[in-house]
Amino acid sequence: MPMDTELQRIERMVKKVQRCLKLASYRIKSYIGDNDGSEYAEISYDHPRRSATVIFNQRRINNDLEETIVHELLHLFISKHVGVAEDVLERQKRHRSLLNKYQKGEERAIIILASLVRKAIFG
Repeated sequence: MPMDTELQRIERMVKKVQRCLKLASYRIKSYIGDNDGSEYAEISYDHPRRSATVIFNQRRINNDLEETIVHELLHLFISKHVGVAEDVLERQKRHRSLLNKYQKGEERAIIILASLVRKAIFG
């Protein structure tokens, strides 16, 4: 499938998940990139500007795409609602171990939630 067509398909799926997670006020851009192959995708966001960027790994784009999209947008969703805890821990050097535990716990929770939310959205 040509990259333009693939990107359009991804963008439609992102919009669908975005609506379901009540993130319609965010401008989310999607790109297909070429990275080291370790991650399916990566999201970065700017809450004050209500924007986010998701870069999908070209080498792994066909592996669990629906779940990958849900997973990345759940990062945005959780950060939007409870990200202040992570921000506080990041600013305080003496709490680095707590920050690490928080991030690992968040990732585990998102992995579990992504599977459930994907089924609810995509069937």
